[in-house]
Amino acid sequence: MLKKDLYTILYSSLENVAPEQLVKSAVHRIGDSLKCDSKEYVLNKNVYVVGFGKAVYRMFCGLYPLINDHIVKCILSVPHEFSQRLSPEVMTNSNVRILVGAKNNLPDQDALYNAAEISALVKSLLPDDFLILLISGGGSALLPSLVPGVSLDDKLRVINLVAKSGGNIKQLNIIRKNLSSLKGGKLIGLCSATNVLSLIISDIVNDPIDLIASGPTVYDGSSKMDCFKIFDELNLKNAVIPESVFKFLQKSDEKSNLSRMCHNVIIGSNKKLAQSAANAAISLNYEPVIISTDVETDAEQTGRALADIVLAFLSCKPCEEIFSKFVNFPSNDLSSHVLDTCKRLCLITAGETTVKVTGDGKGGRNQHLTLAFLSQISRLYAENNGVNIDKMCFLSAGSDGQDGPTDAAGAICDAEIIKFVLESNIDVDLFISNCNSYSFFSDILSGNYLLKTGLTGTNVMDIQLILIDRDIFL
Repeated sequence: MLKKDLYTILYSSLENVAPEQLVKSAVHRIGDSLKCDSKEYVLNKNVYVVGFGKAVYRMFCGLYPLINDHIVKCILSVPHEFSQRLSPEVMTNSNVRILVGAKNNLPDQDALYNAAEISALVKSLLPDDFLILLISGGGSALLPSLVPGVSLDDKLRVINLVAKSGGNIKQLNIIRKNLSSLKGGKLIGLCSATNVLSLIISDIVNDPIDLIASGPTVYDGSSKMDCFKIFDELNLKNAVIPESVFKFLQKSDEKSNLSRMCHNVIIGSNKKLAQSAANAAISLNYEPVIISTDVETDAEQTGRALADIVLAFLSCKPCEEIFSKFVNFPSNDLSSHVLDTCKRLCLITAGETTVKVTGDGKGGRNQHLTLAFLSQISRLYAENNGVNIDKMCFLSAGSDGQDGPTDAAGAICDAEIIKFVLESNIDVDLFISNCNSYSFFSDILSGNYLLKTGLTGTNVMDIQLILIDRDIFL
């Protein structure tokens, strides 16, 4: 029952942050004008649209009915996986081009071509034209543009080194911006149109518009020296950085202010996902508690901390004691009365954790987090025989439906898998140390604890949901 409720809450929350709905809520048409965020734009057969990211096709589907009679040209760069899911209505419009690229969420030759087409369109615009940009997570991979002397392979090598060394999304995007001729405001710097609107679905904690999809519409305040600082922070020595990248970053910065201003509007975020989950939990008679929407910690540490929280709840400890030792999960907004007395709880955390890759296994941050949760709660349960874990269920999922280079969105943990691990004497920590969470969940209990949603067409980071039914304890 708890697992079914978890699925219901997850899918309901994803539906409530569907890109089409987010666009329709943010943009409105009145006659021959388009209104968004208190600004009004005249529609006069002058609309150009470009987009790049995992959610932009669905964003465009929400925008299309509002502007289809005024579109002059549209180019979208979307993941390869969406090529079979395109709407016939959109595809029959000769002014609309849907280009695919970035297979496995990595920049490739197709994505380079898409970026060149988009930049050429933006550069061709005249002052009276109206440009609408659709931007979401995944846009960095779908709008790659190389800098002189650095190959795509060398750029990818650096990005992979930073990611596998535990680099967070902010660090990754600073590297991307400084190794791109379009990111960091450089795309919008090509534009001469006086009316430019950017609709953004955020995939970064606290929604920094200069980092989402590496900020192609926002002036870049970072520098090449920041890249070297990141390399130092992650203990990446000069010897492992490709020589071409090292030489380019040693050159002086050539920054300039944007030639045109762009009105950037965040229409979707992780906070909306968490709130949607809370609303869905209420409909199932759970009391929701959003613990945090800015989790950026290590995935293993986060999973273990959440396991400690759950076991404390199941042991009926006061909430102040539960949260006092978890600095990354602030309790200032939490109601002590609710936490201590409510029988059916839905605890929610959200954000985007990191993984420092230490093995050659296969997985993703959400599966890794869930595996760490499983390891910790199994150990604690074995040490606390009086605790009943039958009324607990946990999941961690990526909202885009793709967790790392796998076909899973994340994974689930409940009493059944905990007891199975203990009875089978499986060394869970061995899988954690090899970053092999996907193999672990695939190989036991018929793979039923892998969470497979398929690609969702949106991207608002990750969410963790914990259901606790304490009715038998209170």
